Amino acid sequence: MSIAALAGCGPRVEVGQVDAVTGFIGLIAADEPRSALVGRDILSAGGSAVDAAVAMAFTQTVTLPSRVGLGGGGACVVYKAQPRRTKPKEAEPPRAYAFLPQAAVPGETVALPGFARGLFTMHADYGVLRLPQLVSPAEQLARFGVQVSPAFAADLAAYREVISASPTLARSFGNLAQGNQMTRPDLASSLGSLRTEGPGTLYAGPLGRRMIEDFAQAGITLRADELRAYQPAKGDALTRSLGNFDMVTVPGTGGAAALDALSTVRTGTTLPVAGQDAVQSGILAIDQYGQAVACTFTQGAPFGTGRMGDDTGIIAARPLDPAATASGAAVLAVNTNIYKPYMAATATGEGAVPAMSRLIGSFYGGEPLDDSLAAAATAGADIGAAACTNGIPSDDQRCNAIVSPSSSGLAIR
Repeated sequence: MSIAALAGCGPRVEVGQVDAVTGFIGLIAADEPRSALVGRDILSAGGSAVDAAVAMAFTQTVTLPSRVGLGGGGACVVYKAQPRRTKPKEAEPPRAYAFLPQAAVPGETVALPGFARGLFTMHADYGVLRLPQLVSPAEQLARFGVQVSPAFAADLAAYREVISASPTLARSFGNLAQGNQMTRPDLASSLGSLRTEGPGTLYAGPLGRRMIEDFAQAGITLRADELRAYQPAKGDALTRSLGNFDMVTVPGTGGAAALDALSTVRTGTTLPVAGQDAVQSGILAIDQYGQAVACTFTQGAPFGTGRMGDDTGIIAARPLDPAATASGAAVLAVNTNIYKPYMAATATGEGAVPAMSRLIGSFYGGEPLDDSLAAAATAGADIGAAACTNGIPSDDQRCNAIVSPSSSGLAIR
């Protein structure tokens, strides 16, 4: 589904409030529709693409807890448009942030929570609005309720056995169906702590101690020293040149596998598929100034380990199996000759790698975004994509944002 965002006329609105930006605000796509609406509001309030992505991600901890949670993690790639007079040696490269669910020690069955610290690190580099404003929408939805979306309803049906096997999951999600009102007061309290105290409360403070105690009661051991020492990986994005474009992604993810498979797109040989599906969720945002971000998130498996803390509402994530890493791909297309992003895309599911490869190949071949996505969707993945014919920023904003027909997500342009 795709909708167009309209801006009206009226009194001047201060930055930080919805409708502070008039005209073209940017592009949004997400695998869960309510989070896309939150992202739109952040761009409308003058936030950056990274601000929108952070707010969408936190929203999905409430609206899509089967795939996204404070106990899990993700991977994001970011590019910021730069003035055309920028010299190559002065250009800021695309950046990658990796905070996927990983065990502190090989063989452990619970992952260190990378989600909050990974997002807050990215925000420190590229954010504009204050973090409390980005966490608040998720906290409000958890506290006062949100309708179960088609995206979450599909997971409730698909993973009913996982839910019924866990008393805590069953109490929170066992009787829900599409359209039902869902409240999460336990998670709202945790989000409120992050909003007011920052990430330190989870990694070296009261919220972290509550989570450790919570997990212990659920039979899961998480060490305070390991939690305190956790840091996301941050560095240059993986880049593959394709004509005038650089395709950029996070190393070691499905995006990297998709770029490696680009030659098979051009030769017509069979594309690889992911060995397992970690059940991931994708989001992307491009703002009016040319900052672009694409992310995928996961808890390592549907509802992670299947165990959730009663007090914090945090689901313990499962370490991501290397065979399932490729089930999420996030890629940006950047013209580094003129320092502009042209496309952002995510693909999730078993067919994420071939879907992303086909999308990139069709886009590079000059196909319209709708046609490129239609070709990619045959690989069997949920896809979100946004692109502008002349890149962003541009005086001629011919842009589109779409999600694949099989997706329950939402795109906004």
